[in-house]
Amino acid sequence: MMMTKTTTTTTTTTTMMMMMMMMMMMMMMMMMMMMMMMMMMMMMMMMMMMMMMMMMMMMMMMMTMMILK
Repeated sequence: MMMTKTTTTTTTTTTMMMMMMMMMMMMMMMMMMMMMMMMMMMMMMMMMMMMMMMMMMMMMMMMTMMILK
């Protein structure tokens, strides 16, 4: 009787530990994903800003050329 009881308790504890580990892993994965998403968003924003700046520069150059002409 005691033997079975102990075994069950140990199994439950191990399962609980496994569950906790899984949860932690999931949380870490989620955090990593969020970080990646944030980085991607930042990169996209930077790219957009660069594109806008380039467009503005091009427009300015065109305007200057037109004026010179």
